[in-house]
Amino acid sequence: MTTLSRDPVMPSIINNDIKINYESIGHGEPLVMLHPNGHCIKDWHVLRYTAQLEKYFQLILIDGRGFGDSDKPHDVNYYQTQLIASDTIAVMNNLGVDRAHCFGYSMGGRNAFALMHYYPEHFNSFIIGGAHPYAVNKLLNSYTDLLNQGLPKLVDVFEKNFGHFPLAVKSNFLKNDLTALLTINSLPLVDFSETLANYNGNISFIVGEKDPILMYVQKAQQSSASAQINVIPHKNHMQLFFSSTEITTLLYDFITGL
Repeated sequence: MTTLSRDPVMPSIINNDIKINYESIGHGEPLVMLHPNGHCIKDWHVLRYTAQLEKYFQLILIDGRGFGDSDKPHDVNYYQTQLIASDTIAVMNNLGVDRAHCFGYSMGGRNAFALMHYYPEHFNSFIIGGAHPYAVNKLLNSYTDLLNQGLPKLVDVFEKNFGHFPLAVKSNFLKNDLTALLTINSLPLVDFSETLANYNGNISFIVGEKDPILMYVQKAQQSSASAQINVIPHKNHMQLFFSSTEITTLLYDFITGL
């Protein structure tokens, strides 16, 4: 069941008993944006994704359940893949948006595959950043191991190995509910490779040249008759997400070129 909170500043819905926080800004074709693991709506603003895209698209920004200002249950049953996918559809329904483009990065890309699987009729295209459809992710395993040592330790190790977080992004990240994060990351990955292979719509992959999942993303692109790929030189997984100008340019060119 979905109900609406009438907060004029930061709207939210209740979908299957969980409050989902969202924003809708800008004008143009609707573009759903799904953030990475541990991030939130605020990071789209801090990294200037919104400043660069809101002139061209209606941006639908969603705090995934467990993140940002959405509810953060500690019960693993609230984080089933189809439930998470249904949150996006509930937000779109509330906004009166039947079809949209979808961009997800990292975990957000995984969630985009879930939307491709369960609700393909609601999307004109999928842009998948730093993610692939296979049920394997060594980076996620390392992430979970570090989570067990606490959020400051995770950030410290990631910064030493992959580059510094922007200060405001780091501040937002350290505000995560650690128990909720551990619960979310305890779930096994769902394999969406068959979904991708059978999808005939518009798909674009974006991945950094130094991202450890590069070969999986290339394999995914090759498995799809309709997908294209952009490999960004010299960028690792984190650096690419923080490079908003490169990603927003690719998003704009891909969507407006359809």
